[in-house]
Amino acid sequence: MKIPLQLKCPRCGALQTQRVHLNNPSFDFTCEKCGKTSYGVSSLDNTVGVLILAKSWHELEIEKDYDMAIVLAATALDCELSFLYCKWKDFEALNANTDPKEKDYEEELRSMGKIVDKIAKVTKILDPRGIEQFVADSSWKDVICKGFPSLHLGSLANDFQETVFWPRNKILHQGDVSHTREDAAKSYTIAELGIRILKDMDKARRKAVDLV
Repeated sequence: MKIPLQLKCPRCGALQTQRVHLNNPSFDFTCEKCGKTSYGVSSLDNTVGVLILAKSWHELEIEKDYDMAIVLAATALDCELSFLYCKWKDFEALNANTDPKEKDYEEELRSMGKIVDKIAKVTKILDPRGIEQFVADSSWKDVICKGFPSLHLGSLANDFQETVFWPRNKILHQGDVSHTREDAAKSYTIAELGIRILKDMDKARRKAVDLV
Protein backbone atom coordinates (compact mmCIF):
# COMPACT_ATOMS: atom_id res chain seq x y z
CA MET A 1 0.00 0.00 0.00
CA LYS A 2 1.26 3.46 -0.91
CA ILE A 3 0.73 6.23 1.65
CA PRO A 4 0.57 9.84 0.39
CA LEU A 5 2.26 12.11 2.95
CA GLN A 6 2.36 15.90 2.97
CA LEU A 7 6.03 16.83 3.52
CA LYS A 8 7.42 20.36 3.89
CA CYS A 9 10.66 21.44 2.24
CA PRO A 10 13.04 22.70 4.97
CA ARG A 11 14.50 25.28 2.56
CA CYS A 12 11.48 26.99 0.96
CA GLY A 13 8.59 25.63 3.01
CA ALA A 14 6.71 24.27 0.00
CA LEU A 15 4.42 21.31 0.66
CA GLN A 16 4.82 18.25 -1.51
CA THR A 17 2.98 14.96 -1.62
CA GLN A 18 5.37 12.04 -1.20
CA ARG A 19 4.03 8.53 -1.68
CA VAL A 20 5.78 6.03 0.58
CA HIS A 21 5.35 2.29 0.99
CA LEU A 22 3.51 1.19 4.12
CA ASN A 23 6.22 -1.31 5.08
CA ASN A 24 9.17 0.92 4.21
CA PRO A 25 8.28 4.60 4.57
CA SER A 26 11.24 6.52 3.15
CA PHE A 27 11.01 10.26 3.79
CA ASP A 28 13.66 11.22 1.21
CA PHE A 29 12.36 13.67 -1.39
CA THR A 30 13.45 16.39 -3.79
CA CYS A 31 11.45 19.61 -3.62
CA GLU A 32 9.66 20.33 -6.89
CA LYS A 33 9.86 24.06 -6.22
CA CYS A 34 13.46 24.76 -5.19
CA GLY A 35 15.18 21.47 -6.02
CA LYS A 36 16.56 20.76 -2.54
CA THR A 37 16.89 17.07 -1.69
CA SER A 38 15.94 16.23 1.89
CA TYR A 39 16.41 13.06 3.88
CA GLY A 40 14.35 11.85 6.81
CA VAL A 41 14.09 8.89 9.16
CA SER A 42 10.71 7.52 10.10
CA SER A 43 9.76 8.03 13.75
CA LEU A 44 8.92 5.01 15.87
CA ASP A 45 5.52 6.65 16.34
CA ASN A 46 4.80 6.17 12.62
CA THR A 47 3.11 2.84 13.13
CA VAL A 48 0.92 1.17 10.50
CA GLY A 49 -2.14 2.74 12.12
CA VAL A 50 -0.68 6.24 11.89
CA LEU A 51 0.33 5.79 8.24
CA ILE A 52 -3.08 4.45 7.24
CA LEU A 53 -4.66 7.37 9.07
CA ALA A 54 -2.54 9.67 6.89
CA LYS A 55 -4.05 7.99 3.83
CA SER A 56 -7.50 8.56 5.32
CA TRP A 57 -6.68 12.28 5.64
CA HIS A 58 -5.55 12.34 2.00
CA GLU A 59 -8.85 10.82 0.87
CA LEU A 60 -10.74 13.31 3.03
CA GLU A 61 -8.92 16.51 2.12
CA ILE A 62 -7.34 15.88 -1.29
CA GLU A 63 -9.30 13.18 -3.13
CA LYS A 64 -12.66 14.09 -1.54
CA ASP A 65 -13.52 10.39 -1.42
CA TYR A 66 -15.44 10.52 1.85
CA ASP A 67 -16.49 6.88 1.95
CA MET A 68 -12.90 5.72 1.48
CA ALA A 69 -11.76 8.15 4.17
CA ILE A 70 -14.19 6.50 6.60
CA VAL A 71 -13.06 2.98 5.69
CA LEU A 72 -9.40 3.92 6.16
CA ALA A 73 -10.01 5.77 9.44
CA ALA A 74 -11.58 2.65 10.94
CA THR A 75 -8.80 0.48 9.51
CA ALA A 76 -6.18 2.76 11.07
CA LEU A 77 -7.67 2.50 14.55
CA ASP A 78 -8.13 -1.26 14.21
CA CYS A 79 -4.51 -1.67 13.04
CA GLU A 80 -3.20 0.34 15.98
CA LEU A 81 -5.12 -1.87 18.42
CA SER A 82 -3.75 -5.05 16.81
CA PHE A 83 -0.20 -3.68 16.65
CA LEU A 84 -0.16 -2.79 20.34
CA TYR A 85 -1.67 -6.14 21.34
CA CYS A 86 1.00 -8.08 19.43
CA LYS A 87 3.77 -5.77 20.66
CA TRP A 88 2.98 -6.31 24.33
CA LYS A 89 2.28 -10.03 23.94
CA ASP A 90 5.76 -10.28 22.42
CA PHE A 91 7.19 -8.38 25.37
CA GLU A 92 5.44 -10.64 27.88
CA ALA A 93 6.67 -13.76 26.07
CA LEU A 94 10.26 -12.56 25.94
CA ASN A 95 10.10 -11.48 29.58
CA ALA A 96 8.99 -15.00 30.47
CA ASN A 97 11.77 -16.52 28.30
CA THR A 98 9.27 -18.11 25.93
CA ASP A 99 9.00 -17.83 22.16
CA PRO A 100 6.49 -15.26 20.83
CA LYS A 101 3.64 -17.01 19.00
CA GLU A 102 2.29 -14.65 16.37
CA LYS A 103 -0.16 -17.24 15.05
CA ASP A 104 -1.76 -17.44 18.48
CA TYR A 105 -2.00 -13.64 18.63
CA GLU A 106 -4.01 -13.59 15.40
CA GLU A 107 -6.40 -16.21 16.73
CA GLU A 108 -6.77 -14.29 19.99
CA LEU A 109 -7.52 -11.06 18.16
CA ARG A 110 -10.14 -12.75 15.99
CA SER A 111 -11.77 -14.34 19.03
CA MET A 112 -12.36 -10.90 20.57
CA GLY A 113 -15.37 -10.49 18.31
CA LYS A 114 -16.89 -7.02 18.26
CA ILE A 115 -14.60 -4.01 18.12
CA VAL A 116 -16.02 -2.77 21.44
CA ASP A 117 -14.65 -5.94 23.07
CA LYS A 118 -11.34 -5.60 21.25
CA ILE A 119 -10.89 -2.05 22.50
CA ALA A 120 -11.70 -3.09 26.05
CA LYS A 121 -9.38 -6.12 26.05
CA VAL A 122 -6.42 -4.49 24.29
CA THR A 123 -6.46 -1.38 26.45
CA LYS A 124 -6.46 -3.49 29.60
CA ILE A 125 -3.17 -4.97 28.42
CA LEU A 126 -1.82 -1.43 28.19
CA ASP A 127 -3.32 -0.43 31.54
CA PRO A 128 -5.27 -2.68 33.95
CA ARG A 129 -7.80 0.15 34.34
CA GLY A 130 -8.72 -0.02 30.66
CA ILE A 131 -9.47 2.92 28.43
CA GLU A 132 -12.47 4.18 30.40
CA GLN A 133 -10.68 4.72 33.70
CA PHE A 134 -7.41 5.74 32.05
CA VAL A 135 -9.20 8.62 30.33
CA ALA A 136 -11.19 9.51 33.43
CA ASP A 137 -7.95 9.80 35.42
CA SER A 138 -6.08 11.87 32.82
CA SER A 139 -6.21 15.13 30.89
CA TRP A 140 -7.98 13.27 28.08
CA LYS A 141 -11.13 13.65 30.15
CA ASP A 142 -11.30 17.40 29.48
CA VAL A 143 -10.32 16.96 25.83
CA ILE A 144 -13.25 14.62 25.26
CA CYS A 145 -15.78 16.56 27.34
CA LYS A 146 -14.97 19.84 25.60
CA GLY A 147 -14.34 18.74 22.02
CA PHE A 148 -16.10 15.44 21.29
CA PRO A 149 -19.86 15.53 21.91
CA SER A 150 -20.28 12.09 20.31
CA LEU A 151 -18.06 10.47 22.96
CA HIS A 152 -19.05 9.91 26.57
CA LEU A 153 -16.98 9.06 29.61
CA GLY A 154 -17.75 5.54 30.75
CA SER A 155 -18.81 4.29 27.30
CA LEU A 156 -15.81 5.20 25.13
CA ALA A 157 -15.26 1.73 23.66
CA ASN A 158 -18.88 1.59 22.56
CA ASP A 159 -18.79 5.15 21.26
CA PHE A 160 -15.68 4.48 19.17
CA GLN A 161 -17.48 1.48 17.73
CA GLU A 162 -20.57 3.50 16.83
CA THR A 163 -18.84 6.60 15.44
CA VAL A 164 -15.93 5.00 13.57
CA PHE A 165 -16.75 1.36 12.82
CA TRP A 166 -20.49 1.40 12.22
CA PRO A 167 -20.16 3.94 9.36
CA ARG A 168 -17.38 1.73 7.94
CA ASN A 169 -19.68 -1.29 8.18
CA LYS A 170 -22.48 0.51 6.31
CA ILE A 171 -20.08 1.06 3.44
CA LEU A 172 -18.57 -2.43 3.33
CA HIS A 173 -21.60 -4.49 4.35
CA GLN A 174 -24.47 -2.52 2.83
CA GLY A 175 -22.81 -0.68 -0.03
CA ASP A 176 -23.88 2.69 1.39
CA VAL A 177 -21.58 5.17 -0.37
CA SER A 178 -23.54 8.35 0.32
CA HIS A 179 -21.48 9.78 3.18
CA THR A 180 -20.73 13.49 3.32
CA ARG A 181 -17.56 15.36 4.16
CA GLU A 182 -18.98 15.99 7.63
CA ASP A 183 -19.47 12.25 8.14
CA ALA A 184 -15.92 11.49 7.02
CA ALA A 185 -14.35 14.29 9.05
CA LYS A 186 -16.13 13.01 12.15
CA SER A 187 -14.87 9.45 11.65
CA TYR A 188 -11.35 10.66 10.89
CA THR A 189 -11.17 13.00 13.89
CA ILE A 190 -12.45 10.41 16.35
CA ALA A 191 -10.17 7.68 14.96
CA GLU A 192 -7.23 10.08 15.26
CA LEU A 193 -8.18 10.78 18.87
CA GLY A 194 -8.41 7.05 19.57
CA ILE A 195 -4.92 6.45 18.20
CA ARG A 196 -3.52 9.34 20.25
CA ILE A 197 -5.06 7.90 23.43
CA LEU A 198 -3.69 4.44 22.62
CA LYS A 199 -0.22 5.87 22.11
CA ASP A 200 -0.46 7.66 25.45
CA MET A 201 -1.46 4.41 27.13
CA ASP A 202 1.43 2.63 25.40
CA LYS A 203 3.83 5.33 26.58
CA ALA A 204 2.58 4.97 30.15
CA ARG A 205 3.13 1.21 30.10
CA ARG A 206 6.62 1.63 28.61
CA LYS A 207 7.42 4.01 31.42
CA ALA A 208 6.06 1.57 34.00
CA VAL A 209 8.37 -1.20 32.77
CA ASP A 210 11.35 1.13 32.21
CA LEU A 211 11.28 0.93 28.42
CA VAL A 212 11.10 4.69 27.80
